[in-house]
Amino acid sequence: MGDACSGQVVGVESGHFLDTKNMKFTSEVNTSEDKYRVGASAYPSAHPEAEFKVTESLQYEKITYLHEGKAPMTYLLEPTDEGTRLTYRLEYEMSGIFGKVIEKLFWGIGERDVEKGLETLKSILEK
Repeated sequence: MGDACSGQVVGVESGHFLDTKNMKFTSEVNTSEDKYRVGASAYPSAHPEAEFKVTESLQYEKITYLHEGKAPMTYLLEPTDEGTRLTYRLEYEMSGIFGKVIEKLFWGIGERDVEKGLETLKSILEK
């Protein structure tokens, strides 16, 4: 199972579920809150094959969604003395020797993508 990355929140790059302005929703959306309700589903405008579906949602605390029905991704928000801590968790499973090699190769790439997304999120929220 994958690990968690955390950083201070304080947005998100294009093609990410939380970047709702670049998402095409396949579920009914009447209000902005509908985008984050359990069962909401969408895909990035540039990648219609990449579906996201919300599986758990607690306002101002937590959202979990599946990317392409496979890997659960969770964002947790926790108040701190300095502001808010965002914890990002991606769960995945790699098996066998080939899986271990792929995991080692792609972990660094994924970690850099998460850090870039967190920096983008922080810059948007601190404005």
